[in-house]
Amino acid sequence: VSAGSMIGERSVVQDVAQAADVVCSSRVTSLHMSREDFASFYKASARFSSYIDGLIALRERWPVLLTLLSQNPFLRSLGMDDAERLLQSGKLVMAEAGDPILKAGDQGTEVYVVIRGRIGIFSPATGEQPAQKIGVAEPGDLFGHAAVLLESPRTANISALDDAELLRIDAPAFMDIVTRNPLVQRQLLQYLATLDRPIAGNTEIMLRRHTTFVCAGARGLGSTTIAYGMAAHLKLSALTPLVVDLDGEETASRLGLS
Repeated sequence: VSAGSMIGERSVVQDVAQAADVVCSSRVTSLHMSREDFASFYKASARFSSYIDGLIALRERWPVLLTLLSQNPFLRSLGMDDAERLLQSGKLVMAEAGDPILKAGDQGTEVYVVIRGRIGIFSPATGEQPAQKIGVAEPGDLFGHAAVLLESPRTANISALDDAELLRIDAPAFMDIVTRNPLVQRQLLQYLATLDRPIAGNTEIMLRRHTTFVCAGARGLGSTTIAYGMAAHLKLSALTPLVVDLDGEETASRLGLS
């Protein structure tokens, strides 16, 4: 598990023994609550208990859900830490066949991944033009992200075609993970451009910058090699990296870079 993750909640809530040993793989600073304090807060806060119940349900199916994310053409580019972070930020919700999920004209406040069932995407009726089905989302598919990414109203009505199970992720949590992964962000925006969504007016989203600082405690430990290697990898991913080398231009010149 990575920073921000919770451990031990299932044992307290279900009053069962821990199912696994938990060992630190690096130096860790953690916030600790006693079993009694955690149980007391769980019982006192309906919002917290709802989140914990959802988290336990997610973790019981963790491998299956991670496999679904890996099948998505965009989300498969997330690293393991951010894929797990995305799951931990979400909540499993159910929808019966015919249930409306998202409505055209609403602002984007959540994003969904289909876990089970089929979801229909419909153009809104206008005048004499009836609503038409323009797409179907199936297990592993992402929907609802266009309005969140572009900070614009939704353009389609979305409802369940079958009894369905969905992973619902609040917009702030989704955007936090997407903006931490420039390749995923660019792929999503490029796909939206093929759908004629008005990306040009949302330059603030496209121009967000990400800074990574690489340093070592002493010279000769390879930090410069790591920094330039990261830049080369980003360039292969169709991104445009900028390396600021505090030791000057000597390394870039030696590598034939500018």
